[in-house]
Amino acid sequence: AVEIAKTLDSVKIESPLNNIDGGNEAILVIDEDERVGTAIRQVVSEKFGDQHKVYWAGNLDAAFDVLEEQPVAVMIAEVHLEGQPITPLLNYLKRYSPNVIALVLTSLRDTSTLVDLINHGQVHRYLPKPIKRGLMTASIKAALTRHRALQAAPELTRRHHVAETKKPAPGHFAARLTKLIDRIRHPAH
Repeated sequence: AVEIAKTLDSVKIESPLNNIDGGNEAILVIDEDERVGTAIRQVVSEKFGDQHKVYWAGNLDAAFDVLEEQPVAVMIAEVHLEGQPITPLLNYLKRYSPNVIALVLTSLRDTSTLVDLINHGQVHRYLPKPIKRGLMTASIKAALTRHRALQAAPELTRRHHVAETKKPAPGHFAARLTKLIDRIRHPAH
C-alpha cells in the first residue's frame, strides 16, 4: 500500500478543475431517484463546466445500457437498486475495468455491505445520503484525479486487484454482465 501511494504521488496529474483539455470523462449516476442524478449533474456543471458528461440510470438495465455504449471514468451508485445490492456489478466492473472509480451513496446504515465493498477494493469513497454538495464536489474531484492517475500509471492498475466473488446466477443480469465485459475487453475503435 505504501509503494502504491508513493507511485501515485510521483504521477503528475493536473487538477480536474484546471484541466480544460484533459476532461471529457463520463460520470454515471445509478440511483432510483432521478433527483440524485439531477443534483449531481448540477454540481458537475457548476464546478467543471461542460468538461464531463453525466449519465443517469434509474436501474441496472439502464446502467448496463450506458456502460455498454460509453466508457465511464466515475460511477456514483446507490448500494441497493430495486432491492438488490449492486455489489456484483461493482465487482465485475472493477475486475475488468479497474480504472473506473466507484463512489457509493446510501441512506442505509448497512455497515457490513459498505465495509465489504471498501475492503475488496471496489469503492473509492462512501457518501451518506442526503448528499452534501461540498462533499460531493470534493469526492468527484478526487475520483477524477484518481482515474487520471490510474490512466497515467498503468503499473498502479496492474497492482490493484479486486477479490473475486461468486459469479451471478444465470439469467438476464449475467447476460448483460457478459456483454459488458466483452465490450471492455474488446473496445470497438
